[in-house]
Amino acid sequence: MLPRLLPMLAVPAEPFDAPEYSFEVKWDGIRALAAVERGAWQLWGRERADYTARYPELDVLRRLPAETLVDGELVTFDAHGPPDLPRLLRRHGMTDPWRIRQAPHWCPVRYVVFDLLYHAGRSLLHDLAAPAAGRRRLGSSQRGGIRHVQRERLCRSHSPSQVR
Repeated sequence: MLPRLLPMLAVPAEPFDAPEYSFEVKWDGIRALAAVERGAWQLWGRERADYTARYPELDVLRRLPAETLVDGELVTFDAHGPPDLPRLLRRHGMTDPWRIRQAPHWCPVRYVVFDLLYHAGRSLLHDLAAPAAGRRRLGSSQRGGIRHVQRERLCRSHSPSQVR
């Protein structure tokens, strides 16, 4: 069984450059973890709130290998290309099943993977053979021409307090 980690959240900081940090696109979305276990998939976010039913079009995540856990961000884009957080938040708050089924038509969501935390049941979090930079390459996705970035420490780990 995979652990119920919390998503890593960006923290504000002054600009800097250091080899032990990686910089990634600031997508202006909702950070979430996705897991595949026993043929089912689940998506959750802050405070371990279950997001699975809110995003039925992400059912494709079930194609990940069993016992896989990834860290990523839910993003939607406006008609001109940039991320549209207000529209995503309107969708994210929906609870009516009929409206949720209609939502992909007016607010399609993409799940941008930042990190591969478990693969086929094997933890990659503290594995020296799979450092964060390598895990990130495995879980990378197209980034487009967006210029905003957020920083992330390459030697990051989820603390024991984040595991349930």
